[in-house]
Amino acid sequence: MVLYTVNQHDGLTTVQRQTILEFLVAARIMTKAEVCSHLDWLIESREYDRIKYRSAIQKWTEDRDFIANYHLSENRKVIVNKITKGKVK
Repeated sequence: MVLYTVNQHDGLTTVQRQTILEFLVAARIMTKAEVCSHLDWLIESREYDRIKYRSAIQKWTEDRDFIANYHLSENRKVIVNKITKGKVK
């Protein structure tokens, strides 16, 4: 199962992270506004230690800008083989 994360140990590329967010919007699981709001919260809640979270904040900001400018009518096709619900390890 692939989860959205900016964790350096998981090593998701920018394209992989943004494809996950794009899927959430295209599949109407979350709206653009909901995704942007959540990313804003992540950014703002880590401001207290900007140095430690510098990389994460940069990635969240890039992803927020991507999804804010994402146009559903011009979206590319995203093929998902399987979606499962489970606990994050």
